[in-house]
Amino acid sequence: MEAVEIVKQHNATLRKRNRLAVAIAALCGFIMNMVLYLIFPLINNSASSLSIPSPYLLLNSITIDSSFVVWIVMAVISVIITRNVYEIALSKFLLYLHN
Repeated sequence: MEAVEIVKQHNATLRKRNRLAVAIAALCGFIMNMVLYLIFPLINNSASSLSIPSPYLLLNSITIDSSFVVWIVMAVISVIITRNVYEIALSKFLLYLHN
Protein backbone atom coordinates (compact mmCIF):
# COMPACT_ATOMS: atom_id res chain seq x y z
CA MET A 1 0.00 0.00 0.00
CA GLU A 2 2.85 2.37 0.71
CA ALA A 3 4.21 1.89 -2.81
CA VAL A 4 0.83 2.81 -4.29
CA GLU A 5 0.69 6.00 -2.22
CA ILE A 6 4.21 6.95 -3.30
CA VAL A 7 3.25 6.49 -6.97
CA LYS A 8 0.04 8.53 -6.47
CA GLN A 9 1.99 11.36 -4.84
CA HIS A 10 4.56 11.27 -7.62
CA ASN A 11 1.84 11.42 -10.30
CA ALA A 12 0.11 14.29 -8.50
CA THR A 13 3.41 16.17 -8.34
CA LEU A 14 4.00 15.60 -12.06
CA ARG A 15 0.50 16.83 -12.95
CA LYS A 16 0.97 19.94 -10.82
CA ARG A 17 4.34 20.62 -12.40
CA ASN A 18 2.97 20.22 -15.93
CA ARG A 19 -0.03 22.48 -15.23
CA LEU A 20 2.19 25.21 -13.81
CA ALA A 21 4.60 24.96 -16.74
CA VAL A 22 1.73 25.15 -19.26
CA ALA A 23 0.22 28.15 -17.45
CA ILE A 24 3.54 30.00 -17.42
CA ALA A 25 4.22 29.18 -21.08
CA ALA A 26 0.71 30.29 -22.09
CA LEU A 27 1.13 33.59 -20.24
CA CYS A 28 4.53 34.22 -21.83
CA GLY A 29 3.16 33.28 -25.25
CA PHE A 30 0.27 35.71 -24.81
CA ILE A 31 2.61 38.52 -23.75
CA MET A 32 4.97 37.76 -26.64
CA ASN A 33 2.09 37.82 -29.13
CA MET A 34 0.91 41.17 -27.78
CA VAL A 35 4.41 42.63 -28.11
CA LEU A 36 4.76 41.28 -31.64
CA TYR A 37 1.31 42.63 -32.52
CA LEU A 38 2.30 46.09 -31.30
CA ILE A 39 5.55 46.16 -33.29
CA PHE A 40 4.01 44.59 -36.41
CA PRO A 41 3.53 47.94 -38.24
CA LEU A 42 7.21 48.82 -37.73
CA ILE A 43 8.41 45.47 -39.01
CA ASN A 44 5.93 45.41 -41.88
CA ASN A 45 6.97 48.87 -43.12
CA SER A 46 10.62 47.91 -43.21
CA ALA A 47 9.92 44.52 -44.80
CA SER A 48 7.61 45.88 -47.50
CA SER A 49 10.52 47.14 -49.57
CA LEU A 50 12.25 43.75 -49.77
CA SER A 51 12.41 41.84 -53.03
CA ILE A 52 14.09 38.57 -53.84
CA PRO A 53 16.41 38.52 -56.86
CA SER A 54 15.83 35.49 -59.02
CA PRO A 55 18.74 34.75 -61.35
CA TYR A 56 17.23 31.47 -62.55
CA LEU A 57 13.89 32.92 -63.63
CA LEU A 58 13.18 35.27 -66.48
CA LEU A 59 11.67 37.78 -64.05
CA ASN A 60 13.81 40.52 -62.55
CA SER A 61 12.48 39.94 -59.07
CA ILE A 62 9.67 38.17 -57.28
CA THR A 63 7.49 40.32 -55.10
CA ILE A 64 6.24 38.56 -52.00
CA ASP A 65 3.49 39.89 -49.78
CA SER A 66 5.56 41.21 -46.90
CA SER A 67 2.79 41.13 -44.31
CA PHE A 68 2.31 37.37 -44.86
CA VAL A 69 6.02 36.71 -44.43
CA VAL A 70 6.17 38.90 -41.32
CA TRP A 71 3.18 37.08 -39.78
CA ILE A 72 4.84 33.71 -40.45
CA VAL A 73 8.12 34.86 -38.89
CA MET A 74 6.27 36.27 -35.88
CA ALA A 75 4.36 32.99 -35.43
CA VAL A 76 7.58 30.98 -35.56
CA ILE A 77 9.22 33.29 -33.02
CA SER A 78 6.22 33.02 -30.72
CA VAL A 79 6.15 29.21 -30.92
CA ILE A 80 9.88 28.93 -30.26
CA ILE A 81 9.74 31.26 -27.27
CA THR A 82 6.67 29.57 -25.80
CA ARG A 83 8.21 26.11 -26.21
CA ASN A 84 11.46 27.24 -24.57
CA VAL A 85 9.60 28.83 -21.68
CA TYR A 86 7.68 25.58 -21.18
CA GLU A 87 10.90 23.54 -21.11
CA ILE A 88 12.58 25.98 -18.70
CA ALA A 89 9.53 26.00 -16.43
CA LEU A 90 9.47 22.20 -16.37
CA SER A 91 13.13 22.01 -15.41
CA LYS A 92 12.81 24.70 -12.73
CA PHE A 93 9.70 23.15 -11.20
CA LEU A 94 11.36 19.75 -11.25
CA LEU A 95 14.10 21.13 -9.05
CA TYR A 96 11.68 23.13 -6.88
CA LEU A 97 9.16 20.36 -6.25
CA HIS A 98 11.78 17.75 -5.40
CA ASN A 99 13.23 19.87 -2.58
